[in-house]
Amino acid sequence: MHHRFTQRITPLWIISSLLLLCFLPDLEAQQPFEITWEKVAEMPSPLANNAVVGALVNDTFHIYSFTGIDPTLDDEGISLEAWRYTPSSDSWLELPPVPDTLGKIAAGASFVNRRIYVMGGYHVFPDGHELSSERVHIFNPETNTWEADGAPIPISTDDHIQAVWQDSLIYLVTGWHNTGNIPDVQIYDPFNDVWTAGTPVPSVGAPAYRVFGGSGVILGDEILYAGGARVSGFSFVLGDGFRKGQINPEDPT
Repeated sequence: MHHRFTQRITPLWIISSLLLLCFLPDLEAQQPFEITWEKVAEMPSPLANNAVVGALVNDTFHIYSFTGIDPTLDDEGISLEAWRYTPSSDSWLELPPVPDTLGKIAAGASFVNRRIYVMGGYHVFPDGHELSSERVHIFNPETNTWEADGAPIPISTDDHIQAVWQDSLIYLVTGWHNTGNIPDVQIYDPFNDVWTAGTPVPSVGAPAYRVFGGSGVILGDEILYAGGARVSGFSFVLGDGFRKGQINPEDPT
């Protein structure tokens, strides 16, 4: 059995890079375009491998962080913490923890239909074995409360690519299920609380399409995801692939 927890922890900047990509202006229309960086208020609790998403709530933009692992990098340091950062006031607010029974890492988060959906992730037990989560936690950012879970993910997954299409469907692309990479594309309809299966990623060819820990986004009707790792023999190999999938608007599966 492969144990990813002892070999890698996804840095926060990899997850945050997806958030940055989602909110960059149209570069072609803005040329020349310069990105500048500045340090803002630090997280009250240092975390890695957390799920990060942005949401516009009552005309104010916030950034949310869910679950993660603390600097001990130990299974006991995996948490269910939830935080909200408000750029306009450069301030953090502690939120009610994610309503699960055990801390987890490598989950995904998406904002659709005025709700945040925290999906998947995996638990690490004291003996080192891992269990992928099937849970779909639903957070109401207007009231800062958790609602009843959504329908469970058909194939529990973690370290997947998670992105939103047309502000209507959430796509979970490839990822890891308990003991290995999976090719599955799983599609959640938050308006009807229903899952459907999409066309799996290709199982052959280079670079590999099955990965865990990659980052991705949906732009228009295209799924784009980059990087990630895959199993090779008894080790993990980092990938430099950049992949594109086409969504048929007439049949989003």
